[in-house]
Amino acid sequence: MKKFVVGQRVRKTKGSEWQGIIVGEYSTTLTPEGYAVESEAHLGSVQIYPVGALELVPSLRDEPVAWVSSVDRDRIITHLGRRTINEVDQNVKFLPLVHSSEHEKLLTLVRECADYLNTNEHTAIQHGSVLHRSLEAALGDPL
Repeated sequence: MKKFVVGQRVRKTKGSEWQGIIVGEYSTTLTPEGYAVESEAHLGSVQIYPVGALELVPSLRDEPVAWVSSVDRDRIITHLGRRTINEVDQNVKFLPLVHSSEHEKLLTLVRECADYLNTNEHTAIQHGSVLHRSLEAALGDPL
C-alpha cells in the first residue's frame, strides 16, 4: 500500500529543505516507492524523493481558520504558492479594511514620516524628536 497520494502536502525529513505537493509517483529497481514533489515556494520546480525521505505535512484544510485583512491575502498566497489559492480562500476569512479615525491618524503619521525622510538623504529621526514622540504616542508607548 502506498504511503502518500497525489495532492498531499509533504516535506523532506533530513538535509536540505523541500516542501510541496505530491504531483506524481515513480518506481525503480533501487527505489520501489518514490514521489515527485512540486515545491510550494518555487512553482514548477519538482524534485523526486524515495518514500523514506518524506513526511506528511498538515494540509491547510487541517489548520485552524484564520482571520486576516484582505491586504494580506496576496502575501499569504505569495508565501504558500499559487497552487494553494483555493485552499487559502476556503480556509481564511478575509476582513475588509476598516478606515477608522485611528487608522486615518496612523496613515497620516506614516505619510509624515515618509515625507520627512524624503526631504534629503541626510535626514535622521532623533530620539525625542517631534516625529519620534508622535510615533511613540501612536503606539501607546512612552519615550
